[in-house]
Amino acid sequence: MEWDAVQTIDALEALERVSEPSARAAALDALAARVDAHKPPLGGTPNAWHARARIHLLMAQERALTVRDFVARLDRAEQSAWASLDMRPASHGPWAVIATVDALRDGRLDAAGLDALAHARLSAPYAPEAALWRLRFSAEHWDALPESARAAAIADAEIIWRFQSELLIPPMREVTPAMRRRLLEHIPEIAERL
Repeated sequence: MEWDAVQTIDALEALERVSEPSARAAALDALAARVDAHKPPLGGTPNAWHARARIHLLMAQERALTVRDFVARLDRAEQSAWASLDMRPASHGPWAVIATVDALRDGRLDAAGLDALAHARLSAPYAPEAALWRLRFSAEHWDALPESARAAAIADAEIIWRFQSELLIPPMREVTPAMRRRLLEHIPEIAERL
């Protein structure tokens, strides 16, 4: 039986529930091998391309790879994300992949990553899970963000606080002191929960 897009997405969702390091590594290796064996389009849906992008990105982030393999995985992740966006331009996930790839390429967020972050915001402005990803990503790159992106990150925090406040507490423990001060200025009630 040929492995299709639905199986790819299901396997990726199952992988995201595995936290034990060796089991996760084995599951990720097996998933990547299956995806690599099925050359594009692997079912030409936006979701399938996004799943493929996420798998390549996870391989780049979590597996000990040679520099050449790391760069190749980033390239494949970005190519797959663009393929997804070609079919569904207003999709948060592929923009998140592109922003992450940009930051991983040289360890800093460049103009392309900032652009992808802005597109991610436009594609899912009020989705709490998407806002949470953007907030965490912004926290990781706070010093590289222009003022407009910092203000957008604060707006993301306000969205999370309004709709699912419990999601905001763990990221608040990970932010820089400057970002924490800014968040507390805009959402002072957070201080009670930290």
